[in-house]
Formats: sequence, structure tokens, C-alpha cells
Amino acid sequence: MRFIVPISKGLFIFAAVHMCAHFTEGTIIYDDGGVHYINSLINEGVEVYDNPQDEFTTVKLFNGASVIDLGVHENSKVEMYGGQIRGVMAATGNSHIDVSGGTIGSTLTAEGDSTVTVSGGWVGDFLAARHNGHVTVTGGYQGQILAVEYGQVDIFGGVAIYNIVADDQGQMFIYGHRFNYPYGKIAVNEGVLIGNLQSGVPIECPFHIYNEGSITLIPEPASICLLAFFSLSLLKKRNLG
Repeated sequence: MRFIVPISKGLFIFAAVHMCAHFTEGTIIYDDGGVHYINSLINEGVEVYDNPQDEFTTVKLFNGASVIDLGVHENSKVEMYGGQIRGVMAATGNSHIDVSGGTIGSTLTAEGDSTVTVSGGWVGDFLAARHNGHVTVTGGYQGQILAVEYGQVDIFGGVAIYNIVADDQGQMFIYGHRFNYPYGKIAVNEGVLIGNLQSGVPIECPFHIYNEGSITLIPEPASICLLAFFSLSLLKKRNLG
């Protein structure tokens, strides 16, 4: 069973309309180093790039926004506070996507050296890091969470509805306590992870590990301090004995 995330620059068909954007074959391109706001229904494609002076461009989405697909490249940024992406949302290069609200109908991915942070909202199909991309999850709802092809995912919160997957040397780190597997790398290839994430949200989710992928369970800071306290107490008792 393999999970391949079909993301490449040629596959991006993105959507949004705003002043200062220009059109190329039905696609709106933001590449002026400015800040653009979207809060309405759009039926074009949108791509976000740096300007010719390598200054990053920022696009912000709010309630009322409804776009087809959206991609961000180079060092530019997308901030999603609300609204809807009806298809794919993706980051490449050194770009960044921050999602704190709204709905992404299909997929959200980080590829290359890009980063994605998710603290809220809903990702319908899957949230993925691939090709050295980095995803951080602290909240929200995700259909699946994937770390594939050297991608890295850090999970502190949020809810994975269907499953979590590490494949092709992808790395996933899950922070929390009271897991049903020991801390460290999970030694089996599949199962159901039960416990509490660092955010306090319970997790009960199937997982799958393939092709040198890894899922590592890490105690939250409070648990580390508690373990250190008990270790010191035990050491003192031994020394007194």
C-alpha cells in the first residue's frame, strides 16, 4: 500500500482575484512583493511568487473567500484565517502556509524546503510533507496526515480522522502522553495509536509505516519534568540506602 502525493509546479491550478494581480491563461499571479486580501468567490487559478527583487508576496484569506486551488512558491506566504479552498493548497521552495481557520477540500502539502503550520480549520483529504517539506500541526481536523519522501511532520494537536502514514523515509514526531506504545520510534508497521496529544486532545487513530518511514512518540515537557523528578527521587533513595 503506497501513498503518493502528486504535487508539482505544473499541476498547480490556483484561484483568487485582487487588484495588482495579473492574468496568464486563466491563472492569477501575485508576484509584486505586496500583501493581498481575499474574501470573495473566485473562479480563477492563483499562484504566489516573490517579486523580481526577491521580496516575498503575502496572500491572506478570510471568511467569504472561496477559491479553486492555491499555490505559494519561492519565499512567499499564504495566511488562511477562514474561507474555502475547493481543491489543492500547496507550498514549494522556501515558502510558508499558515492555516488557522477555513476549509481545504482536497489536500494541503509542504514540498521542498517549504513549511506549513496548521492550528485550525479542516483539511478534507490529507495533510502531507514530502521532499524535505515540514508540517507542524497544533490544531484543526485532517482526513489523513502523511510524512513521505523525506518530509517531516510534527504533531502537537489536531485530529487525524482516518489515519497517519510515514513512507519513503518520511519522519513523523507525535508529542503527548499516555500513549499505548512506548516513547521513541514505534517498532511495528501498523496499529492504532491511542493517547493524548500535547494540546490535550485525545488521539485514537490507525497508523501505517512503510519503506524506512518512522513515527516517533515524544513526551510533552510536563511528562519529561515528571520523569526527571521521579528519576532524581529514585536516585536519592538509592544513595540514602
